[in-house]
Amino acid sequence: MLPGGLDICGLYIIGPLSDLNNFANQGKLKGILSSIHKISSAQYFGTKESSSEKLILFGCTKSLKVGIKSVNLGESGSTFASGDLKTQENNWLQINYNYSLSCPMYFSSEKNLQSLRKSVMTYLQSWAQSLKNTIILIDGKCYEESDICWSPETNSSKTSKRKKGSSEISVLKVVDAEILENLNNNESKGVSEIQDCYGSVLFSGHVAGRGYVIDKAPASAYFDAVRNDLIRTMYSRWEMHCDSLIEEPHGSSTEPVLHEPPRRLFLKGKTSIISLCDYLFPGDSIKDACQSAKELFDIDIEEENIEDNLENWADLNEFRKPETVSTFRDEEVFEDNISVVKRSNAFQFFFGGIAALLGYAYCVL
Repeated sequence: MLPGGLDICGLYIIGPLSDLNNFANQGKLKGILSSIHKISSAQYFGTKESSSEKLILFGCTKSLKVGIKSVNLGESGSTFASGDLKTQENNWLQINYNYSLSCPMYFSSEKNLQSLRKSVMTYLQSWAQSLKNTIILIDGKCYEESDICWSPETNSSKTSKRKKGSSEISVLKVVDAEILENLNNNESKGVSEIQDCYGSVLFSGHVAGRGYVIDKAPASAYFDAVRNDLIRTMYSRWEMHCDSLIEEPHGSSTEPVLHEPPRRLFLKGKTSIISLCDYLFPGDSIKDACQSAKELFDIDIEEENIEDNLENWADLNEFRKPETVSTFRDEEVFEDNISVVKRSNAFQFFFGGIAALLGYAYCVL
C-alpha cells in the first residue's frame, strides 16, 4: 500500500553477537539473503531489488546494543562488513505524476494461443522495458542523473515547519514529474507487414502516481521512483483484476468486452506526511479503504484525508456508442481477422498501458 512498493533491505536478528560473527552462521545468512534477492528481483518486470547490497540489523542480547553489518551479494566471496548505525532527520519529497494512454494491442495468431492474462503480461513486459528510454522532467526541468534536484540548503525559503505540541513536523515538499516518451524510430520507418491476429485489446485511461525520495537525492532517484511506481501499479492492477474474474471472459467479433481494473486512491494518517495507496473496484467505497488501512496497519484514516478524485471511473455511455465501436473495428481489424501492424517505436511505446482505468478486450475466436 506504499506508493512505489517496498524492497527488502535485509534482516533483523536478535541474539548474542558471537553467533552473528560465526563464519558458518554468516554463510547461512548470506544464503537466505541471496534467495530472497533472487526471488524478489524477478517480480514486477525486474523493478524490485535493484540494489545487491543487503543489511543485517542485529540486537545483542548481552550488551543490549544495536549494530549493523552489510554484504554485497553481487560480489563473489564478499563477507560481512561492520558499519556505523546513525539516525538523522531527512526531509522527504513527494513526487506526483500523471500518465495518460490510449493504446491498442494485437495478439498474433503465429504465437501460441494464451489466456488474456498472459497475453497482456507479455505486452506489459515490453512496455516496461521501453520506459527506460523515456525522459522525465522534474517541475518542468530536465536534469542529468547525477544532478541534485532539490536540497534544504538551496531551497530553505521553500520549506517550513509546523509545530505540534513540543515537537516539530516538517511540511512535505511536493514536486511534479512529467513522462516524455520517444516516438521516433528511423530504422523501421515505412516498414509494415500483415499479421493474422486472433484478437486485440485497447487500453485507454489515466493513471495517477506518487513516489518519495529524501532530500539531496540525485535526479536518478526521482526517475527510478516514478518509473517503478508506474510499472508496479500497472502490474498490480492487472493481477488484481484477473484474480477478481470468476472465469476468463470471451467476446465475439461483433461485441466488445469492457474491463475496468481498480482505480487508485491515496490515504494519509493524522500525523503522517507519507501517503498510503489503495485500490477500489467498481462498487467499492472509500469506507472500504479506511477499513483496509485499519486492519493492515491499525491506522485510523479520516475520509477527508483520502484523495479519491485523482482517477475516475469510465463513462460507460461513451464506449457503448455503436459508431465508436465500429470505427475502431473498421480501422484496426479487417475481415478474416487480418490486421495491419506498422513496425515502429511509436506503436511499441503505446501498447503497454494496462493499469489504466479501463480496457477493451476484443477476442476473435
